[in-house]
Amino acid sequence: MTAALMKFEEVRAALKQRFPMIMVDSVISLEPGKSIRTTKNVTGNEIHFLGHFPRARRDARTLIVEAIGQSASILFSKTTGTGTRPGEFPGAWLHQQHEIPGTSGPGRQNGN
Repeated sequence: MTAALMKFEEVRAALKQRFPMIMVDSVISLEPGKSIRTTKNVTGNEIHFLGHFPRARRDARTLIVEAIGQSASILFSKTTGTGTRPGEFPGAWLHQQHEIPGTSGPGRQNGN
């Protein structure tokens, strides 16, 4: 196993989230402005498993998306050196753009 670049206490200091919503345990690699690799140790006794998919426990997809967001937040703060952004306030505009690789560009129309 690769040694952690950031251990849990450093991750916790970099994020605004607190237990039980911290979805990143460590940072394995970080290339500011480019990429981040993080880990989350999933155990069967986590709070969100109580009653959620009781016959076949698995992480809810929304929590996986939260882990992606937390990883991106750490990457952003390490890239800009500014820490995390303050939350958005009523009346503010939150602009987002998402693309699925290989689905756009020249010659790609209607998913073909």
